[in-house]
Amino acid sequence: SLFPQQKEIRDFIGSLGQKTNYFVIFHKTDEEAAKGLEPIHQFLGELDKKLSDQKFTFGNEITAADIRLFSLLIRYQLHCVGTVAPARSVKDFPNVWRLIKDVYNTGNIKSTVFQDDIREGFFQKMHVQPGPNSTKIDFSS
Repeated sequence: SLFPQQKEIRDFIGSLGQKTNYFVIFHKTDEEAAKGLEPIHQFLGELDKKLSDQKFTFGNEITAADIRLFSLLIRYQLHCVGTVAPARSVKDFPNVWRLIKDVYNTGNIKSTVFQDDIREGFFQKMHVQPGPNSTKIDFSS
């Protein structure tokens, strides 16, 4: 049954948004951030393994879960990577990175991704500065 997997992914997606905001704003040390990011990195590793023999999270057809996961993972990449020192890039997980690019290139999705707005809006709203290595995502690589 896919239900346990769907619940696991829904739970992860829900917590990822909360954790992303928390780690960018409230972490005091890199060690504290690293400990908090462990579940995210662990999930990305497990998802990467799962995607080694299928295109999307629940098989070879795109679902709403893939689009929601895509949305959160690009926000994680834009908000945390380069700002929170121990945050690993989604590109460190080749199958997850492939999923992100596949979703990005599906239909008109790429026309809805405004990276500058996502980055600048978040950092302005949270009154923090992006990290020195925080950059836009190059979907061509």
